[in-house]
Amino acid sequence: MPFSRPVRRCSPAMGPGIASLLVFALLLLSTGEGARAGGNPNAKIILHVVPWNNRHTCTAGQLERPEQVVTRGDLFPARYAVYALVVDGTPGEGISGLQFGISFNDTTRRGVDIIDWQECSLFNWPMPGWPVENATGNLLTWNVVTDCDSSGFRVAGFFYLTAYSPDRLRITPRPADNMAAVIDCLKHGSKNEDCLDVLPNESLGFVDFGGGEGYNPWDPKQNLLKLRKPGSISVRDRGTTSPPDSQSSKTGGR
Repeated sequence: MPFSRPVRRCSPAMGPGIASLLVFALLLLSTGEGARAGGNPNAKIILHVVPWNNRHTCTAGQLERPEQVVTRGDLFPARYAVYALVVDGTPGEGISGLQFGISFNDTTRRGVDIIDWQECSLFNWPMPGWPVENATGNLLTWNVVTDCDSSGFRVAGFFYLTAYSPDRLRITPRPADNMAAVIDCLKHGSKNEDCLDVLPNESLGFVDFGGGEGYNPWDPKQNLLKLRKPGSISVRDRGTTSPPDSQSSKTGGR
């Protein structure tokens, strides 16, 4: 059964604070090297696998506990909505934007085939090739005045996909500037060092299809920043090594 274009169900109204939001976007786009520290230093960007249907919405990605996250799926003909989530933010600080990249085998009918993407933000600035090509990224923002959720949890959006052979879909730093980051609601100022948190690789999740366990850094039992010891395994090696198809990703055939 072919995929159909998902219906856009999130259409937040334009309102006050758009100027501030655009300033924030420029802030993220202009960030350079160096340590940053905002209001969400423990935030993580993860992926959550849900069997595909015609009724997926942004609110359907809301989770309450780390153990609810599903990090693996089966091969075609199974089809999925895979939610990109910001979790473990600091309650009260808010999340008004994020940026990240994706990595997978983008060869047609090998590994993961992403059919579509539905953003759950007010705006998003995708890189060329997003979301069907490997090594692309996106920057998403909400209205910092009227829609800055303070729960520490945000649904960034969801992918529609299937997997034709074993593969791994991984959250990565956004290739445009080599950063995965979240930004708070600017309560402590709009300078980078006051509101922006750049996330380490250990705080970026991945999901496996056709084998492997995936990785959910929100779960303390999996989080490698908490578990790391001399000689411990890396994020790449958790559970299993990356499936063979994800080791030689190409962009041909799209």
